Amino acid sequence: MATTVATLGATNNQYSLSQQTAVTDRFRLAAEQLASDKIDVRLSGVYLLARLGPRHHHGSHSGCGMTAATTYATQA
Repeated sequence: MATTVATLGATNNQYSLSQQTAVTDRFRLAAEQLASDKIDVRLSGVYLLARLGPRHHHGSHSGCGMTAATTYATQA
């Protein structure tokens, strides 16, 4: 039983690390996209960041934050 618990703990730790790595990679990609000269690529970065951000209590993205980010991306 102790071996099973230890194995499950190790698996849980590995899963958590994989999730953290995936989020970090997505943030890096979004930052690269925001620096692009192409508006469609910058907007893609905005939407990627929005998908990573916290959700509004109704399960949708914050309208104010999304508007500000989209304005930045189209003006940069």
